[in-house]
Parts: sequence; C-alpha cells; structure tokens
Amino acid sequence: MSQPGVVDDLGIDNFVELRIPADAVQLAVPRTVAETIALRRDLDLDTVADIKLATDEACATLIAAAVAHSTLTCRFEVYADSLTVSVSTTVVREGVPAQGNLGWFVLEMLADSVNATQIAYDPVMAGYSTMIEFTRSGNRVPA
Repeated sequence: MSQPGVVDDLGIDNFVELRIPADAVQLAVPRTVAETIALRRDLDLDTVADIKLATDEACATLIAAAVAHSTLTCRFEVYADSLTVSVSTTVVREGVPAQGNLGWFVLEMLADSVNATQIAYDPVMAGYSTMIEFTRSGNRVPA
C-alpha cells in the first residue's frame, strides 16, 4: 500500500478507494472526495471543478444502471501530474455506457481521456461489472 510522498511500483503517489451504496443520494460523497483530493494537490479551481463534475457524471451514469443494492467503488489515483478516477459497479444491462449520449460528451470535454469497460455477466451479482475511468491533468497553483 502506498504512503503519502512514496511512489510505489505503479508510479502512484497515493490513492483513495471509496465504497458506497450505488444510490443517487450518495452522489455528494464521491464528488466531495474528488474535490478534496484535487484541492490538496493544489490544482487550479477550473481543474478542480472539472474533476468534481466528471466524477459526478461517471458516478451518476453507473448508478442509473446499477443492480439494486449494489456497491459503487470509486478509486482516485494521484500521480505527480494527473488524477485518475475509476468508478465501478454492477449494472443490469449488457454494454458500456453509450458514447454518443450527453453524459459521455460531458466526460470527454472535462477529462484528458475516458474509457469504459465491462466484463461478462456474473450470476452471483446478477449483472455486469462495469467501470468508467477518466484521467485529468491539471495546472498547479503557484505557491
């Protein structure tokens, strides 16, 4: 496990992983964590706002399709020059989020890169494990 200020074998300075119910009432939690991490990295306010909104959009997209009573996992990987956010849960329908919809367009506009993946149907979870991941680099505020 990484310690602050120590880069591990993956090149990750630090990471935070959050697990919450996949429920819209929980959206403020990952959004606030994303904002706090970005602010602590001394990123400019426009970048912080982009990361916060992109996190909200990725979470909302997956929550809308989530299996009832599933868990939403948010992983925030902090690198020297960027932040990667991975959001995953089990969804009801096969197929990654539509790349032509407004939510996906918003993610593409706010992030440097966006990717969605899904694995085969899991009968135990009664759905498809689906992940949205995005990376955003940012400008640091001068000290």
